[in-house]
Amino acid sequence: MMPTPSDLRIIDIQVEIARRKTTAVEHTEKGNGLFDKGDYGLAMEEYNVALKAVPNHMEALGNRANVKSAMKDWSGCISDCDKVLNLSLKRKGGGAVGKSDLFNEAVVYYTRAEAYYHMQKYYDCLADCDSSLQLHPR
Repeated sequence: MMPTPSDLRIIDIQVEIARRKTTAVEHTEKGNGLFDKGDYGLAMEEYNVALKAVPNHMEALGNRANVKSAMKDWSGCISDCDKVLNLSLKRKGGGAVGKSDLFNEAVVYYTRAEAYYHMQKYYDCLADCDSSLQLHPR
């Protein structure tokens, strides 16, 4: 049986999605290496490429938030943390999450708490510290 034009289109879309995911993972990993070396500007560029390929790539967003924190871009850090936490909420709506997901979410709350602290938004800082501790008490 020959595939229909719509079957071929679905296959094309699946291939494009896989290509974009691969691109996002590759650039996120490059960004991680650059971040570890303290090259925040180039790390930011790599995370941006990853996010252009997959705009909701949670690891790239979370890591870009860390870069923004390291560069003292507190508002940008908070914005990226907000995006990660919103994506995490949507993901939770789809079913159970694992311990590593909760740990990652706790880290994002803590990262955002640090940014709030530096912006002298102490109540927001304390609220995020509390959220982080509730997710990962250790």
